[in-house]
Amino acid sequence: FDGALSDRVTTSALGVGTQVKIDTATIGATADADVMDVEFSYKNGWKYLDTLNNTAVAQEILRTEPKSWELALTRYYRNDTELDAMIAKTVRKIRVETVGPTLGGSNYRVRLDLYGVYDGDRYEKAEVDGIGVEKFVLVGQYDTTATTDFSLEVVNATAALT
Repeated sequence: FDGALSDRVTTSALGVGTQVKIDTATIGATADADVMDVEFSYKNGWKYLDTLNNTAVAQEILRTEPKSWELALTRYYRNDTELDAMIAKTVRKIRVETVGPTLGGSNYRVRLDLYGVYDGDRYEKAEVDGIGVEKFVLVGQYDTTATTDFSLEVVNATAALT
């Protein structure tokens, strides 16, 4: 063997801080400094049809349920803004964004934009370490301006795949 080994240089797209913005009109306009935690889950609805057909793979992949997602958002209870929005079924436009170090003319970034309403049946209010918190579950709703119900954008130094 000849030649020299080289180590790959990697940079995390995640920055030091993450910010959550909650709006009713323009997404990304109003920061909410009271959000403590967000958890996004996505279900694609695919099921594998496994049969005894003398192969090691599924016979078919079927979409038996529609795709769906939800966002569980835990927030310090300082005011009743989000509780009022849940009761009124006000559409929420939520952006969760982490901006990392400089990358050329922009920055490394992970951005999740979500459009929907809070599910009133899954609201929780509790006290954690003496701090009042509330948990909301946002379910997707199509936004005509964004032409989607959610989008996820990752900016990194890896070449784009098409």
